[in-house]
Amino acid sequence: MISSNFIPNRTKFARIYYGAVILFLLYRVYYHLMLSQLCGPVLTFTNTDLTYITLKWLGVAGYLVQNKIAALSFDTCLIGSAVVAFIFPRHLPAIITFTLLMGVYEVVGYSYLCFHKHNLTGLWVASLMFWAIRDKPFEVMFNYTRYYALFTYCSAGFWKFYRGIWNLKNHFVIVLKNDALPYMVEHTATVKSNLLAWLIMHPQMLDNMMLLTCFMQVAYVLGYFSKKLDWVFFVFAISFHLLSLLLLRAYFIEFGIILITLLPLKTLYRQRVLV
Repeated sequence: MISSNFIPNRTKFARIYYGAVILFLLYRVYYHLMLSQLCGPVLTFTNTDLTYITLKWLGVAGYLVQNKIAALSFDTCLIGSAVVAFIFPRHLPAIITFTLLMGVYEVVGYSYLCFHKHNLTGLWVASLMFWAIRDKPFEVMFNYTRYYALFTYCSAGFWKFYRGIWNLKNHFVIVLKNDALPYMVEHTATVKSNLLAWLIMHPQMLDNMMLLTCFMQVAYVLGYFSKKLDWVFFVFAISFHLLSLLLLRAYFIEFGIILITLLPLKTLYRQRVLV
């Protein structure tokens, strides 16, 4: 646990964050998920989200995906601002530019992908703490970001209890069947297919995994009162996201960047200067 005599080293956390962002964006370039790579889509899904509706109503979303030059310029500025912020972690214009562009990218991208996924939300929220340049404001924003990370996971646990999913027999196995069936049909002889088949044939194992997940997620509320369990929360969240990717093909690795606020490595902190 990091004592109150230590404060987060802004430069180190910024380099970790923007370094990860650059990798995430390059991953999206590789899989043709940037706005300039969407091939001018026309179908949208804004649902009832006011942010999505506003950007579509203003014409921002349509202009960016229908105009190749505008989309390419946007993608270049988004990646470029992340690179500049990584090299110069106190360059506020690049930091603010990245946050604004990332917000637009998330909303516009998922409007035209017709699916409101929130894996970029954690990445966007975490970017806000780097708007604070000096130590004291950054420490405040860092702690607020940590609270948001805790809220995300504990609220997921409370939701499962509220909906009665936590002890609903065979719920997880049904979810796994729905998500894994296409993969198992196309890949009949892989290690992953054999693992999925074994889990489906042992639903009690999946029920136990669901119970453990629910109680562990609710336990994140303890993080509001103490940082002693941050290592446990960090390891569980990483394991949860990796298993979700393996079993359900649910990709939330980008959201996981917010977990750096739960990483209690002393090398990422420095002694508080007492005046």
